Amino acid sequence: MLEVKKTDDGSYTLYNPELDEHYHSVNGAKAESKHVFLHAGLEAVKGKSLQVFEMGFGTGLNAFLAARWAETTKVKVMYHTVERYPLEQEVWQKLQYEREQERELISQLHKANWEQEVVLSPHFSLMKRAGDLRSLPLPFERYHVVFFDAFGPDKQPELWTQEVFEKLWMAMAFGGTLVTYSAKGDVRRALQGADFQVERLPGPRGKREMLRAWK
Repeated sequence: MLEVKKTDDGSYTLYNPELDEHYHSVNGAKAESKHVFLHAGLEAVKGKSLQVFEMGFGTGLNAFLAARWAETTKVKVMYHTVERYPLEQEVWQKLQYEREQERELISQLHKANWEQEVVLSPHFSLMKRAGDLRSLPLPFERYHVVFFDAFGPDKQPELWTQEVFEKLWMAMAFGGTLVTYSAKGDVRRALQGADFQVERLPGPRGKREMLRAWK
């Protein structure tokens, strides 16, 4: 049974007791997502229209922040995401968003039909796909930004491999970037083996470093 946990910045995450893993940092779920995926990812790539791929839709937090960012910046974001274990409505509704607009947006994201492009605003569209990234067909040289937000390498090692990163490299446009909260040496070497140029960046609160990789 997934458990809702309040994190240090007042936002909420889920805890999976079977994996002994949180969906987002207990040091601040929203702060971590902003630091890793918005600031180091979306804001690092220039363009009036960006195509984003997210590994791990999860609670919808990264998509939520990307949608709000798109509306603020007026950058058109086409957001594709894959999730092997979609959350039931009774679970995601427990994530507490104080403002009515925030609750409405997170509801739209979770209720959007799977396997089809859904336009949620003039600046943000969403396509959710259910399945395993390893067997999922991906387009060629399309994505400008990849949010790699799988459970940690010690919990889902099959997703943090050179083969997976090679698949993502092929799906990314040249000049595109992949960002992840992990800074483990094995992850860095797997990214480098897939021909990414990898840099370490300061991590969010509670983590010394994170990784950003460029094609």
